[in-house]
Amino acid sequence: MRLNYLLMTMLVISIYNVNVIAELQINEFVAKNATTNPDLCDYTDYSDWIELYNNSSSEVSLSGYYLTSNKSKPQKWAIPSGAKIPANGYLVFFCDGYDCAPGKDDTRPYYPFTAKFTTQRYHTNFKLDKDAEFVGLTKGSVFVDSVTYTINSLADISIGRGSDGKWHKFDQPTPAASNSTTAKPLDLETRSSEVTFSVKGGFYSSGQSVALSSDGGTSIYYTTNGSTPTVKSSKYSSAISIKSTSTIRARCIDDDKLAGPISSSTYLINEKARTIPVISIATDSMLLWDKTIGLYENGYKLKEIPVSMEYFTNDGKQAFSINAAIGPGSLTSYECPQMPMQVAIRPKYGTDFLDYQLFSKPVTKFNRLRLRNSGDAWSTNYISDNIIYPMTYKQMDALNQAYTPVVVYLNGKYWGVYDLRDDFFPMFFKENFKDIDTTTLDQIEATMLPSGGGGGFGMAAEGKKLVRGSTTAYASMISTVKSGNYNAIKEIVDVNSFSDFILMVAYGVNTSWGHNYHYWKTAKTKWQFLLVDFDQAFKYTGLSTNMFNSGGGSISGALTTDTIFSNLIKISEYKNFFAQRCAAHLNSTLAPARVSGIVDSIENVLKPEMADQATRWKADKGIQSVSAWQTDVDDVRKFVTERPPYVINQIKNLFSLSGTA
Repeated sequence: MRLNYLLMTMLVISIYNVNVIAELQINEFVAKNATTNPDLCDYTDYSDWIELYNNSSSEVSLSGYYLTSNKSKPQKWAIPSGAKIPANGYLVFFCDGYDCAPGKDDTRPYYPFTAKFTTQRYHTNFKLDKDAEFVGLTKGSVFVDSVTYTINSLADISIGRGSDGKWHKFDQPTPAASNSTTAKPLDLETRSSEVTFSVKGGFYSSGQSVALSSDGGTSIYYTTNGSTPTVKSSKYSSAISIKSTSTIRARCIDDDKLAGPISSSTYLINEKARTIPVISIATDSMLLWDKTIGLYENGYKLKEIPVSMEYFTNDGKQAFSINAAIGPGSLTSYECPQMPMQVAIRPKYGTDFLDYQLFSKPVTKFNRLRLRNSGDAWSTNYISDNIIYPMTYKQMDALNQAYTPVVVYLNGKYWGVYDLRDDFFPMFFKENFKDIDTTTLDQIEATMLPSGGGGGFGMAAEGKKLVRGSTTAYASMISTVKSGNYNAIKEIVDVNSFSDFILMVAYGVNTSWGHNYHYWKTAKTKWQFLLVDFDQAFKYTGLSTNMFNSGGGSISGALTTDTIFSNLIKISEYKNFFAQRCAAHLNSTLAPARVSGIVDSIENVLKPEMADQATRWKADKGIQSVSAWQTDVDDVRKFVTERPPYVINQIKNLFSLSGTA
């Protein structure tokens, strides 16, 4: 992995209009926020922010005051009426473009869509990251205070006034409080070194004594509860005694340098040896469980929190430790007690990408991963989505996310078995298809929008939304498909990939296919299709379900309602091609002996871990016992053994065919 420890280029405060005895002042701001002052309860996770200070002995009303990021627009954002700052007090404004005050009733842009929340913070109508040259406070159109700056920095460095009234850098920002941490020169660029550990993280049968060191650093601060080390944390002086499972998070914070990166190492003391890899995640517990800002306590989607993540191989040895972020994933299963996690690896957290082979395929670079809880199979078989990868990899042209099972520890606590998957972001396509240009990537997926939601980007009628790229190629493809010109269709649609997608939905009786419909292309590739979320598939109760003319009782509908498929099956040449390709797969790729062998293999890998999984989550309606889990796995095994003849007959009936496959 390539650590992104690029140091800050010179930051210069070129103009500031300041009267240190003014009633109101701009006291501190962050123009590149990654981990300070979370705004999880309202719209975003970590927005840029501006802090005002009341430098008087009486309360000040902000009526008639404005904040701006543009010197030529002094009244860019009116501070809402009713805003006040107490005597010698502070008030923070989040610069995220949402333009509101505390008390606004609103909804969130994800399932269940209609759920209401009430804002708790102030939000300006501008963002600093796009206008990052000027911050001003005006009364009417007259500037009370302002600062012009040039910045190209590490994240989480604030610009604020020191006790001398002058501007400084602060690597320990203090929103809604005095700038009491060490003020550092504006031209300071040097960053403290990374902390190293005398004992590498891993599984140990007894306690460990861990010494910390740093090349050139003199002040090391650390925590053992998952929280971010600050100058208020324990200052390192001698070896740390670790007697029970803990994560040490440490960083150098020297007065003459900018704070160094956070280093982490987890020591799993007297823990049960695991038969599959282990991932340890450490973070501030309040970011997880706080009643107001807790990401998982409140089920805040489309947001992420900073974490340290470590990976341990089957022998208990630490393979890597990185700084990243996690957030709730999936449409609905984020409400599950064992929440799924989406992992983001970004430069602002210190790492451009993870460079490690996590899966059986020869791919080593990742900047997005998923830790799934098996979705709708969480309380039953735990494998229905996971068997797709070994079933189809190198066998079908519809690609799937890779899979390997892992055990997760969260802040030192056993959190259960997860499905580690890669994710469909540009790096996925770049690494799985070496010769493509992801800058030309068009990616479409199904959407579930509330009534009147519009479908996004003019695709409401298809129930699709644009993930990235342009809708131009999509619109052209749909138009070509509807034309019935098969030669033209084959020029832009990978019919192998599409047919494999349709077959897998039909074969697995994936009743949630309608909102798990993903496809993509680049300038030099045809439209290809992805296999996503089969956690509702392979149910023995649906053994005879015909997905071609029935949605299996789900919201997805029959496959023949799909725009692409319904137009293609009007073409004789495609019908013949589809029938023959399906027959070939059903007799080879999906042959009962092969697929039941895959079920056996995953069952055998998971079985040693399922007793602890059941113990951890039984009370929350998870898997109740190993035997109950095996009964559900048996149903999957019976399904894949008996399903092929049904699909063959359904295709015959669809196309009015005769003969044998």
